[in-house]
Amino acid sequence: MAPHVPQYSGNPQHCQSVWSICSEAKVSRLRPLKYLNQRQTIKFHFKRKLALESGDRRSAFPMVAGGAPSTLLRIVPHPLRFSKGADFDFVSQVLPRIPKHPNDQTFVPCIWRAAQNILGLDNVNGSMDTFISRISQRAGSMLLVLFAVPLYSQQPTAWKDPTPHITRFVTVDKNVRLEVLDWGGSGRPLALLAGGGDTAHVFDDFAPKLTARFHVYGITRRGYGESGFSPEGFGADRLGDDVLAVLDSPKLRRPVLVGHSIAGEEFSSVASRYPGRVAGLVYLEAGYPYAFDNGKGPTMKEFQDISGPQPPPPSESDLASFAALQQYYLRNLGFTYPEGELRQLFTTTSEGRVGEERDFPGNAMILEGRKKYANIPVPALVIFGVPHSLGKWVDDSTDPKVREAAKAYSAALTALTESQAKALENGVPTARVVRLRGAHHYIYLSNEADVLAEMWSFLSGLR
Repeated sequence: MAPHVPQYSGNPQHCQSVWSICSEAKVSRLRPLKYLNQRQTIKFHFKRKLALESGDRRSAFPMVAGGAPSTLLRIVPHPLRFSKGADFDFVSQVLPRIPKHPNDQTFVPCIWRAAQNILGLDNVNGSMDTFISRISQRAGSMLLVLFAVPLYSQQPTAWKDPTPHITRFVTVDKNVRLEVLDWGGSGRPLALLAGGGDTAHVFDDFAPKLTARFHVYGITRRGYGESGFSPEGFGADRLGDDVLAVLDSPKLRRPVLVGHSIAGEEFSSVASRYPGRVAGLVYLEAGYPYAFDNGKGPTMKEFQDISGPQPPPPSESDLASFAALQQYYLRNLGFTYPEGELRQLFTTTSEGRVGEERDFPGNAMILEGRKKYANIPVPALVIFGVPHSLGKWVDDSTDPKVREAAKAYSAALTALTESQAKALENGVPTARVVRLRGAHHYIYLSNEADVLAEMWSFLSGLR
């Protein structure tokens, strides 16, 4: 049987640009394989050493002519054990090079699956151990070197994102491309930017509500989701420049920027340096000291020094599927997240269950390079939740310790948030500051109708 050469056609968050020769062989004993820098070399011991090295996709299969039907791939990040004798010359010639991830520095999480028929080897005996020869290291630049196996019919049907958006990537820096979602629409361009830890897919349900009046885009910042990452120069203005680079790509003229949480930092960076580039800003629970700090309100440290009770973690049944996880959030928070976003934040097991939470490289650096912005020189709508909802689970709790802790935290958070809202009102008299009582930090999900009403009122007055 001729070697099968699958090309990637699956979910890019699982296996971008990973190539392998897949045919018929048996897989047994499985062990974890470490995450590797894209320039590291893996050497596999059969009777002699074989090597997989990163290289150019165009030279990935020098011994294989033609192509083969594309196959949805699931990734195998483990060493394999075969049974009895092999054509090692054939193996050494056809083992492909693993090309660089298209974003060069993006962490690529992958899922394990045992399968039959890898590399066209039959009756191979002997273990395949691995050792790592480090060629170089660069912070934040990682690739999982692994084998790919085709999915078979017994695997869960591949999930397809039902949200009506087009996905493209915009290069904003050396080796860094940002994921940009385009929901279409008519009217002035409007760009959505998620809070820390999230991707643009968190707006999958919210964005379509805006397309009747705006052409809506979503940006996943560097270090998150499918966007690339580089630690060099990471900071508020660098992130702001990323937003500008995305806006320049399709030549968007004076768009509206709508952002959640830490996105306020990027927006204030853009507005303070290039006020003529945007028509207006909407801060959705994003007007905190990282976005506005004239020394007359609370500090970011004051917010960071308080903490409240946490909801119970999801149970095994809550992790049975992404639909079950959505129901977990609905029960505990009173709202839920789009499935597309949850699939960005968590891996998927071979059985279709919710896997481990992804650790995006941007998380460790999101507050690096902060600056103080004492003015917002463009029209701005700033929406706060005051007092905040801590979630339905707190309201329903009968545990006196939970209720007491929630009460103390809510009082402290309300005082700080109100102080920040007043400082912004006094410091930026042109800004429209709105307080939504009982809104969650994810205010556009917990209070969607209220947020949309405030946005329509504000945006209709922009020139």
